[in-house]
Amino acid sequence: MEISIRKICESDTKYLYELLFDDDIRKFCLSQKKVTYEQHCEYWKKRLNNPENKDYMILYSDSIGCIRINFDGTISIAIKKEFQGKGYGAIALKLAIEQSKLKEYTANIRPKNVVSKKVFKKLGFQKKYEVYKLINDQ
Repeated sequence: MEISIRKICESDTKYLYELLFDDDIRKFCLSQKKVTYEQHCEYWKKRLNNPENKDYMILYSDSIGCIRINFDGTISIAIKKEFQGKGYGAIALKLAIEQSKLKEYTANIRPKNVVSKKVFKKLGFQKKYEVYKLINDQ
């Protein structure tokens, strides 16, 4: 069985909602905000209508994850827990980078997401700086 990718389409939104809001995956997402399924569908509808975004499903006999590449080269990946740590993410990211053909990519990774750090470093990404954020709830 081989890893492959394909473009995300609107019919993938239910799968993506289940994937991206799974607790094992969500804990490493930059945004921890929970959204309704309707909000999620609206987000993907807008996202998929923007040809500058490059979004891919990761396939290994069936869908096992997704890759999002924003117009500015910001890239993220999410893979079902049972398929993590097997090298599939690196293969899929390499395919997505080859297909999207942007000049530069940026991966924003939570400090505790050691697996993602290893994957991106394996592909030649280098740590450039740290980001500090203040959320003022007033």
